[in-house]
Amino acid sequence: MTLVQEKRVKRRSRRRRTLWAVAAAVTLLVLTVILIGGTPQAAPPALGLPSATTITTGKPRDGTWAVGPGSVAGFRLSETTLGREGDVAGRTNQISGTATVTGDRITAAECILQLDAITVNGEPSKQFADSLNTADFPTATFTLTAPVDLAAGAAQAPGRLTLHGVTRAVRVTFTSRGSTATVEATGSVPIVLADWGIQPPRGYGSLGSLADHGVAEFYLHLTPA
Repeated sequence: MTLVQEKRVKRRSRRRRTLWAVAAAVTLLVLTVILIGGTPQAAPPALGLPSATTITTGKPRDGTWAVGPGSVAGFRLSETTLGREGDVAGRTNQISGTATVTGDRITAAECILQLDAITVNGEPSKQFADSLNTADFPTATFTLTAPVDLAAGAAQAPGRLTLHGVTRAVRVTFTSRGSTATVEATGSVPIVLADWGIQPPRGYGSLGSLADHGVAEFYLHLTPA
């Protein structure tokens, strides 16, 4: 073999080793993505008021209204995996509560959310159950602390939120509409996990991260109790 041929063989050998190294790196990256949960999945859109086709006209009557079927609530946090950003959202329809309507105002309200029933992408999430410690704190409770004007449509509701065993004052931004048969409200409140002593969910690996803040969001469908 001549010197020129020998150099060509060595170059081909180096190229093969480089290709094998790249292939191995890609394989390792794919396996890592699978292990930490892949790239962010498309989260459901933010909760809002549905089309008003089923709402009859008229003013909500005075009295007690109960949170009923069709209500949904949960959380939304930003996540990053392999440099790609997205949202992760938890949902549950296990919500109970009541609101008192007097004139055009909600004068009292309490809503209880079953945190231990929250699912992510339709499945229970051990990460979030551990982070929220739902075994010891299975519910979150919001209590209204001052009347809110229903006629305004969009408003802020002052109240107390109890989460993870901690109670803090919050202001819930919401939009509502009502009739003689139904009151609907949708809104959100920003949540900084550390304010409630909550550690962000673990298990996202070195190539993924989850924000330490997000929003709690809801859609409530109330009918006369």
